[in-house]
Amino acid sequence: GVPPDMPPEEAKYIGMCNAGAVFFILFTIPFFIYCIVESWYLIIGEMFVYAGLLCVTFWLNKIKWHTFATMWFGSVLNWHLIFLSVAFGWDAIVHFLIFFTAGGAIMLFRRQSGGLMVVSTLACIACYYIALGLSRLFPPLYHLSSFELTVFNTSIELTFIILIVVNGLIARYGAILAEDRLKEEKVKTEFLLEKIKKLDNQKTIFFQNISHEFRTPLTLIIGPIQQAMSGKYGPIERALKEQFSIVLRSANRLLRLINQLLDLSKLDAGKMPLKAKTVNLSKLAASVVDAFQGYSKDAGIKINMMPISQNVTLHCDEEMMEKVLSNLLSNALKFTPKGGEICIEISESKDGKQVNLSVRDTGCGIPEKEALLIFDRFQQVDGTATRKKEGTGIGLSLLKELVKLHDGTVRVESTEGSGSEFIVSLPKTNMDESLSQDTCDAYKLESCVHMEQVELIGSNECVAPAVNDYTVNKESPTILVVEDNKD
Repeated sequence: GVPPDMPPEEAKYIGMCNAGAVFFILFTIPFFIYCIVESWYLIIGEMFVYAGLLCVTFWLNKIKWHTFATMWFGSVLNWHLIFLSVAFGWDAIVHFLIFFTAGGAIMLFRRQSGGLMVVSTLACIACYYIALGLSRLFPPLYHLSSFELTVFNTSIELTFIILIVVNGLIARYGAILAEDRLKEEKVKTEFLLEKIKKLDNQKTIFFQNISHEFRTPLTLIIGPIQQAMSGKYGPIERALKEQFSIVLRSANRLLRLINQLLDLSKLDAGKMPLKAKTVNLSKLAASVVDAFQGYSKDAGIKINMMPISQNVTLHCDEEMMEKVLSNLLSNALKFTPKGGEICIEISESKDGKQVNLSVRDTGCGIPEKEALLIFDRFQQVDGTATRKKEGTGIGLSLLKELVKLHDGTVRVESTEGSGSEFIVSLPKTNMDESLSQDTCDAYKLESCVHMEQVELIGSNECVAPAVNDYTVNKESPTILVVEDNKD
């Protein structure tokens, strides 16, 4: 009688309630026959009603009124015992069985019904005193001889023992059933988890493949445009050059997004190893800042590096750290208005075990409810201010993954309308270095600073230097390029 979709713990109690009702209905059969022999017709009629009311328990559980079904079950039992107490008088010890229903109430009610347990137990005790009072107030309906009374009381004592044993068996069966259901749920969960892992792996492979496929035609778009703008195919008009600049800038931005997706896919697949070495983080940050100074001056934004961060070293992957720094700086420049300021600070913790990198801006800030979500993939902060600079929600997620790869953490402190501060904390421990050439080639960053600049800097900055013919030196090595793309 237990629904298959019911949680195992709840199913245990409902199953015990139904099993208890079945047991008491079956128990009426021999007593019913004995009543016929003794011509106890009033009790026979009462037992018909009693059995019918017990059957209502199954219906209540079927319509999912489980708590009410348990209360109904206990009430019917107590009503039957009170009637028998009056029918046979005080000398019969029927009323003692009411205490068993109190124990049943404690056991049958589920964990979340603690208040009902107390109320039901008190109600059972009240029923006991009601039976006691009525049996003393009214004379017995059926007078039993000494022998019959002894047999009757003995049968009640045996009933106590039987009920305790049966109750133990039901409890044990319920526990076993609950364990089996839990095992079944665990198997289902593990199967679904494995299925999700396979789907996630397929997604990762798809991102890797599609990213590679996109990069080839993009390279073929960017290369000829750069050559044309450099004057390799002759002079071009200013208007056409401006249109080429738009195409080139957009293509470079698309290439940057594809590289970010590819980086995320490599991180998911565990194919982005660390190429760690000792890096002067202060000098690296200074070079990244220098690369963005041109744009920041044109935008009227001041970039400051705090004096405290002159000579901080860290054992890390230099290309990954360059990507982290350029991502943070590019992000700050996007959302800082003209006349604003960006402060970069690199410092060691007091115990010398940690390096902290802080990028603070005076931009639009981030709403408090959004601050915890901005490092999630494809998560963007809503609002008209942030939509002035379109994004994809990939950059900060990639940044977090790169920092995590160094066993570090990144957090944001922001007040809406007053700017934001991103703080990257990295431990000063030696990372495992990748010595295999194959492993090193598995992760090759593009010029990440250049790619970050693409979304900020105007078209003129994207023009490639002129390509001049040159004489081949016979002593130079010969390079064979094998490519499967005809263009």
